[in-house]
Amino acid sequence: MMVSPSKDEAIKTLEAACKQAVKVGADFLSLPEMFCCPYETANFPLYAEAEGENVWSKCAALAKKYSIYIS
Repeated sequence: MMVSPSKDEAIKTLEAACKQAVKVGADFLSLPEMFCCPYETANFPLYAEAEGENVWSKCAALAKKYSIYIS
């Protein structure tokens, strides 16, 4: 999974991955570290979110929608 500087693009990519995973019978999807943030130390505070915010809630919604665990 390629990292995008856009959180929305990362979520779109994640949804496509969820669809593909479920299609082949998977029930668990493991994401790469920092999947929604360019992996540069200077970006960490810029992309940081508290539990329950944008990316967290969208991941939870996708997990529920596709009945899959996301790590």
